Amino acid sequence: MTCIINNGSAYDNDFSWKPCDHLEIFVFVGATNVKPREINEIPPTQYYFKDFGEILEGNCKPERL
Repeated sequence: MTCIINNGSAYDNDFSWKPCDHLEIFVFVGATNVKPREINEIPPTQYYFKDFGEILEGNCKPERL
């Protein structure tokens, strides 16, 4: 799904905790607005989420959420 996001802020991902490995993150604020849009020119992307079992076993980087 593609979304248009308004009223948020992009930051360098240099916090002491990191929700992902990307160089930048987008932070939502109280007035952030997200609307789904159908944009066929953008190729689909796959995300590989960590399995909960691996998290519970401690098989992940501790500085990542």
